[in-house]
Amino acid sequence: MRDIVLGLLKNEGKITEVQYQAALAEPIATRTPQSRSEENYAMGLVRRELDAILEEEDIRLGGLVVHTTLDLDLQNATLDAINKHMDALEARKDFKKHLASLQTRREKRGILKNKLTTKAEYEASLAAWKALPAEQKEKTQPPMPNYIQSAAVVMDNATGALLAVVGGRDAEESKLNRAIQSRRQTGSLFKPFIYATFFQQGNSADTRISDDRIAYGKYAEPPTGPPAIRTERTGA
Repeated sequence: MRDIVLGLLKNEGKITEVQYQAALAEPIATRTPQSRSEENYAMGLVRRELDAILEEEDIRLGGLVVHTTLDLDLQNATLDAINKHMDALEARKDFKKHLASLQTRREKRGILKNKLTTKAEYEASLAAWKALPAEQKEKTQPPMPNYIQSAAVVMDNATGALLAVVGGRDAEESKLNRAIQSRRQTGSLFKPFIYATFFQQGNSADTRISDDRIAYGKYAEPPTGPPAIRTERTGA
């Protein structure tokens, strides 16, 4: 390809014969293609979805361009906000007491993992392990990231687009994406569905509801059995 371009330049009078021959004599320097990627929970989610959609041959051949609604700046800002909050939580004076109580409850449930610690203590232990001589590292296991975790999902309410997903405090230290892989109760996430149904029934934010004990017959019982089927005949 280089030689063809040089020949065209010479034929068009853009370079002289001397320049053409000198350029042909130059060795062709090639550069190994470099792949740039940022390891985070969002990219892990994208790969997980692609693995479920694409055939093995499609993945092997590559060359695909995948468009997502993810916002990298928002992704990094969400992770930064989580870590700042969790670091402040771990810095509280009563946090060690909370960890000890949580550790006791885990042991009663038969969860015998490494002792719970803070992220700062884990990173210090990991640095100490990496500093060991090679023969000592072969005989010992690296410390586990057994610190308190957090997760978050950011969506565009207007479109439902996924903007950011954070499954933990560090994707390199823990691959488990707690935003989509941990089984947890929905908790307050279910409230929007309750409020939406409440508003659809004609109520408003100012509507008051008594929280007294519900007496029998106070509310109509829901219909039982299969739903009634109604047919209508339309004219031609």
